[in-house]
Amino acid sequence: MKSIVHDNFIKNSLKKFILFFDNINLFLQNNNLIWRWFNYIFDYSFFQEYTNVISGIFSYRNDEDNYFEYRRNIHRLEKGLISYPRKDFFASDYIRKTVSLFITLSEKHEKTEMIKWGGEVLNLYFNCIKNYPNEIEILKNSFYKIYRTEKKSNYLPYIPSFKNLINHDQLGDFFKNKKSVRYFNENHVSDKIIKKALNTASLAPSGCNRQTYEYYVFNKKYKFVQEVLNFSAGTKGWGKTVHNCIVLVAKLDAFNHKNSRHAGHVDGILSLSYFILALKSLGVESCLINWVDNPIVEKKLLKKIKAKINDKILITIAIGYPSENSQVAFSSRLESNYISNL
Repeated sequence: MKSIVHDNFIKNSLKKFILFFDNINLFLQNNNLIWRWFNYIFDYSFFQEYTNVISGIFSYRNDEDNYFEYRRNIHRLEKGLISYPRKDFFASDYIRKTVSLFITLSEKHEKTEMIKWGGEVLNLYFNCIKNYPNEIEILKNSFYKIYRTEKKSNYLPYIPSFKNLINHDQLGDFFKNKKSVRYFNENHVSDKIIKKALNTASLAPSGCNRQTYEYYVFNKKYKFVQEVLNFSAGTKGWGKTVHNCIVLVAKLDAFNHKNSRHAGHVDGILSLSYFILALKSLGVESCLINWVDNPIVEKKLLKKIKAKINDKILITIAIGYPSENSQVAFSSRLESNYISNL
């Protein structure tokens, strides 16, 4: 009894301290300079985010085979190639680095789609540009020393059919049928099904096609799944039924500037929407678990799942097959006038 009282006292004291801290924070917002220094000195969460962003930028700039930069630059070439009217010569500020990355990455990822895509785009680029400086000819020769022309081009810009494969009502019905399931049976979701859903998730829009996120999948050991879930809030009462879980992280080493630090968050959550809907189409249910931004807990979970220390956890996801008689909440949604200015 004394132990319970003592624990409650500590919890209540911490809550009061956090509330006091937040009130000071709100009060100081009127003085921008003092507020910034107050947060820098006392708020570890801001400091940790700053540290991780700087660490990510440092990794980006020192990575000789940075495939995030490679993907971004190839996509920039694509946009230049489909622009109308197309310039005779473009990409002067990044074509040298792009060719260098293509050569370096080709040695490690020779037969991957990423390299084939980049090779075809660079090939088209060098065949289209005109009136370029002499140094570009040197780059061109370096590229063609290792590039082998494909018999059939599969990765070049094209005109799509723009034909709707599914009507709006069908899509709406599918979305309405996607609900958060919190009670699962003991069956494991196979790697094959998860990979299928991940391939669909990779089709989601992504800033400059960098795809700056990573899914950490745990679907083999129940004990480990439970240990991972214990880092998240919001699983009380149902978490023990989860036998498959996923941690989604944003890659902070995918950017060269702090202004882009949230782009990975956007990329990751966009892909997540595709992922859980793809799972649904494959008969697998899911529940997104709220992730509270706690730097200390985050650091421990990153270590647990063997992610990079400068990765940013976005969310954890419980997936699986629903238990018998598993119910879902109705969860009324806001109408369009609440979420837009229309």
